[in-house]
Amino acid sequence: MATPADLPPLPSNPDENAGPHILGATLSTTCLAFVTVLARFYVRGFVVKNMGFDDYFMALAMSVSIATTTVIALSVKYGAGQHIGDVEPDIFIKGMKLNFISQPLLQAGVCIVKLSVGCALLRIATKKRWRFPIIGIMIFMVCYTIGTMTTLFTQCEQVAMQWDGSIPRKCWDQETLQGLAFTHAALNIATDFVFAVVIPVPILWGLQMNKRTKGAVMLMLSLGLFVCLAGILRIPTIENYGKTGDFLWDSRDLCIWFVAEFNTGIIAGSFPSLKPLFKTILDNTYFKGLTAKYGYGNNTGPTGSKHRSFSSKGFNNLRATERLDSHDQVDDSDGSLSQRGLVLENKPIALGVIQKNVTTTVTQTDVPITPKGARRHEWA
Repeated sequence: MATPADLPPLPSNPDENAGPHILGATLSTTCLAFVTVLARFYVRGFVVKNMGFDDYFMALAMSVSIATTTVIALSVKYGAGQHIGDVEPDIFIKGMKLNFISQPLLQAGVCIVKLSVGCALLRIATKKRWRFPIIGIMIFMVCYTIGTMTTLFTQCEQVAMQWDGSIPRKCWDQETLQGLAFTHAALNIATDFVFAVVIPVPILWGLQMNKRTKGAVMLMLSLGLFVCLAGILRIPTIENYGKTGDFLWDSRDLCIWFVAEFNTGIIAGSFPSLKPLFKTILDNTYFKGLTAKYGYGNNTGPTGSKHRSFSSKGFNNLRATERLDSHDQVDDSDGSLSQRGLVLENKPIALGVIQKNVTTTVTQTDVPITPKGARRHEWA
């Protein structure tokens, strides 16, 4: 029987402490996701006034993200990111327990984000050939997440064995657990890619939108590829997790990339809903610069008062009554899309007001003249 002196020394290096890195990465991505979700609810609730299940699922995902961040912050307090030899045994047990609690939260959160994105895609996909795959993926992700969470709680004879080393460990072998972790990561990457590219791009490509709007919409949806990247970067961290028993140290990169994947999903899933806000901000900034370029101040020039009126109402126009752009009308005769249900709410905001005010701030020599002498807006 081996004595304590015969046992190998516990991994130790007091100079290595990844706790601050874990905390910094987690807090930064969570705060960014929180701000994005707040902006989403402002646009969808007060501007577009068209809330849906995708918004409610995203709010739930954000709540899970905040809870996960709280748990991870506490785990850092109790040794996460440090070597087992540098943490007191009772502190180590608390850190391991918190590490365990964060895992089902992350798994559930990633699934909820996908449900939100799926509901958003259902807003624009009215044809059965798109709706059935979307609904199928959503159902599969719910079932698979329930399965992975079940294995998380049943992989040991007693749940406490996963954080309390004083209890004789009777759990599944490490290879089985790693195989499940790899499978879960691969499925997340695959579904992220399907929801970011495979399904939305063909749907949007067939819509009768102007190229500028279509390109902007696809760019926003392609942000989902960053979620795929975070998932890919998480895979190498799974291979060596727990091989030496130094769980809190091994969890550092795994935790960072899992949280990054979760919060990036929230951000990417919310960005398309912010298009009306971005459009108003960019239009306001662009036209202010245009006026300054041609020498008109807010209170000078023949049209100074009109430009001043536009500047003061720039963001108020965000709440004004919206109308569809003539270039972005969608032919719904085939039932392929309901423009009112478009998750991106592709409606220029008070565009008529903006065009009218800009026309008065541009000199005649800088505006193309139509054969009838009317001015055209090349940027519209």
